[in-house]
Amino acid sequence: KKAIDFAFRELGLHRLEARIAASNHLPRRLCAMLGFAMEGCEKEACFKGDHWEDVCVYGLLNPHYRGERQVN
Repeated sequence: KKAIDFAFRELGLHRLEARIAASNHLPRRLCAMLGFAMEGCEKEACFKGDHWEDVCVYGLLNPHYRGERQVN
């Protein structure tokens, strides 16, 4: 949470994005708990070990984080 606060308040960023392997459940759950919205899934976007894996894309906008806009 401190890193998000720093990114939005100190750096003035408008958007944060996380790309997480679909099989990596703990970071995906953490993103959801922090307010990130899952925006989609890129099929077979990374090669891990001996197979292709899907990647989930999460995004968080500064106004949504600060509670200025309703999340659709």
